[in-house]
Amino acid sequence: MAKWKFSKGLHEIGNGHYAYLQPSGTWGYSNAGLVVDGDQSLLVDTLFDERLTAEMLAEMKRATGVGADDIGTVV
Repeated sequence: MAKWKFSKGLHEIGNGHYAYLQPSGTWGYSNAGLVVDGDQSLLVDTLFDERLTAEMLAEMKRATGVGADDIGTVV
């Protein structure tokens, strides 16, 4: 069983890998991932709109120190 709950927010899943979850299930809500390795970072997906994406990026910066300006690749 997973060590984390399916709840909104950033979850560290191991070795510099993070999942940002939005489990409301309503239209337009999705999930994203962040991979951090040293000074390199990769964002997998963005969210539905600017407000949700800004909220996600702010939480990623608080938790990992990686902000929008630090993300080198977006997939």
